[in-house]
Amino acid sequence: MYNYVGAVEQPGSKKLVVFTESYSNKADKQILYMHVFDKEKGAFTTTIIGSYLMESVNKKGVFDFKVSDNNLFACMVNVKNSTRKEAVSNTVLMFDVNALALAWSKEIPLDEKSYERSLTVTNSGKAVLIRGSKSATVSTFFTLVSANASEDKILGDELQLQNPTALSVGNQEFIISSNYQAKGLRRGDFGKFMLYDINAGKLINNNNIEIFNAIKEINKVDIRNTFVQNNEIHIFAEAKVKDGTKAVKTNALSTFSFDEPVYKYGPGFLIIMEFDGKIKSTIQLRSDYDAMAEMYRSFGVTNVKGDYFLIGGGSTIYKLNSDNDFKIKDSKADLTVQIYDPTLPSQEWGNWRAVSQLFTYLPDSKKFIFGRFYDNQLSFITVSNF
Repeated sequence: MYNYVGAVEQPGSKKLVVFTESYSNKADKQILYMHVFDKEKGAFTTTIIGSYLMESVNKKGVFDFKVSDNNLFACMVNVKNSTRKEAVSNTVLMFDVNALALAWSKEIPLDEKSYERSLTVTNSGKAVLIRGSKSATVSTFFTLVSANASEDKILGDELQLQNPTALSVGNQEFIISSNYQAKGLRRGDFGKFMLYDINAGKLINNNNIEIFNAIKEINKVDIRNTFVQNNEIHIFAEAKVKDGTKAVKTNALSTFSFDEPVYKYGPGFLIIMEFDGKIKSTIQLRSDYDAMAEMYRSFGVTNVKGDYFLIGGGSTIYKLNSDNDFKIKDSKADLTVQIYDPTLPSQEWGNWRAVSQLFTYLPDSKKFIFGRFYDNQLSFITVSNF
């Protein structure tokens, strides 16, 4: 059995690096592979990165995967299967994308009262393991892991992070995250948004924020993109929202089924933060409000010379003007390009959906490119002369 783990494009090249795992009860082990696709040569190579013993398929570890903001490092954590009463050591692997090689690997212990909550990676190639507590008496903390050391940093029992992301401002490294106060009265799980100095172990600012808690049935806040420009931090984030349930059979031949939650993404927001951690403004994006989480995101964004270009699920690319505080107005000037496909009948132009997470800009050819899903097929659309 093979599973996809993650992928990253090598900066400045035409190579795509894909990581997969294989496992079987017969071999009693998991194997992690690296596949390098050379798009210029039309060829690929496969290398084994590591091998891990497992008790059984049902008790195997799982791989968490994250890429640094600058795409120079990819990190995988083999999170071991554990029970409430036993400590484990999870394997952290940091991969150098430019060198196409493992930079370092470490075994990081986790006691029986804690569990791995999430992972993020700094631009300098450090892993930040956010760890939660199985006990009310143990504080939430994160472990900062580098090639030479690992260090626990206590966040305290009052601060509960939600899916944090690492970012760099010059040589300084920070965590940004929605969060909530675990003690005392709180208004939902997404009522605060913080800037935390990783190396100093210091909370810079923790803002009250209303935009996420106001969304009905919100389940999660995902930070999709961060940019540092104009002496500000620009954070693009979207809400993951429960949207009813669907009946799922216990197996293909069963007549019994159970209700499973259905999730979608949207709305999306641009959060503008100053370097002291204070939120300057929040801007709701024009995004896809029916982006089912299994397939789509509610928006895609790319930065072209300081201006942001945005696509939702439809056929319009918008520009967020930097000289207008990145606000979108209902005016012709904000409509960058309306996309029409001459290969489709005109009545079908509104029936396809943009795969917005594949939206990007190609500076060499000065073209936008994004995925399009139509008639159960994925294709790619390029846009030029805008």
